[in-house]
This record gives sequence, structure tokens and C-alpha cells, in this order.
Amino acid sequence: MARRIPTSELLAIEDAVSRHPGGASFSQIVSLCPGFPRRTLQARIKKLVDDGRLVRRGERRGARYFITGEVPGELKPSVAPETGPFVPLSRAGKEIQKLVSRPVQMREPVGYDDTFLEEYSPNHTFYLTEAERDHLQKRGRGEMPPAPAGTYARDILNRLLIDLSWNSSRLEGNTYSLLDTERLINFGRAA
Repeated sequence: MARRIPTSELLAIEDAVSRHPGGASFSQIVSLCPGFPRRTLQARIKKLVDDGRLVRRGERRGARYFITGEVPGELKPSVAPETGPFVPLSRAGKEIQKLVSRPVQMREPVGYDDTFLEEYSPNHTFYLTEAERDHLQKRGRGEMPPAPAGTYARDILNRLLIDLSWNSSRLEGNTYSLLDTERLINFGRAA
């Protein structure tokens, strides 16, 4: 399975391209994204172009990259490309997603409203409707049946014991695999 590319890396490249309204060359993108190895940056730019988030004009050293919809004479697409797993959004959610997806320079600075927190009284006032709270509570419970108290902590402790034993024996030169160590601890079976 291919490693998932962090969204922050793609946004950093888009931000670097957006700083050049006339199109950014590869060397200009490299100078604005110093943390990326050259090959990684090339692969990320190719992914952005393939996803339709960037447009490439020109060839080889003369290539320029533009944010989609900002190329002179080009129409902006009506649907933004998917960047991750599908999550259904309300109309208001889609509007907010558009606002926060814009490059930082294009966002309008907004002050903080103190009354937002001052008017909140825990367990008396709610920002979400009762239906939304019930829905989130049901989603947060998950599919697991109720278990006795301490079950989850015991599972974590068992996993920690196995990992600690395996790493400790590995430092001493033991050749047990992680699975062999787990069998030894859980069932008393030697490899």
C-alpha cells in the first residue's frame, strides 16, 4: 500500500506556487520549500498536477506551475478535487472548507470574539443541537460491545509487556520473533 502523503506538504507546495501570480518555476518552488528533498518535491508536484490542483505550462526548465483557476485565460473548475477519505459535509461545512483551503495570503484576518466563550455555561448552554449531539455520541461509541472496566487498559498493558519483553530479549541477542514472544507470554509455549 502506498504511503499517504501528508496534506500539509501539498498545501505548502500550493502556497509556494500561489506566491508567484505569473507562475512558479521549479527552482522558485524549491527555494520556498527548503525542507523537501528534490525528488520528493518533484513527486509531490506531479501528484498535484495529476489531481488537478496545479496546472503545468511549458516543458523542462521552462515549465511554470499555476494554481488551478489562476492560469491566465483558464476557467476555474466547479468541483474541488478530493484530497482524502470521503466525509459528507453540510452546505455550511463545504463553505468553511473552501475558506480554510485557500492560501494563507488570500484569507481575511478575523479578530477573536470573547463573548463566544463568555456566554457559554457548561452543561447549560450548547453550541450543537440535541440531534447533532446524539448523532456524535452514537458515532463515538463505535461498534464494540460494552466490556468490563479496565479491559482496554489491560489490553494495552499486555501489548506493552510483549513489546518490552521482545525488545529486551533482542538486546540480549535472543532470536525470538515478536510472535514467538507473544506465544511464550500468553500461552507458555517456547519457540
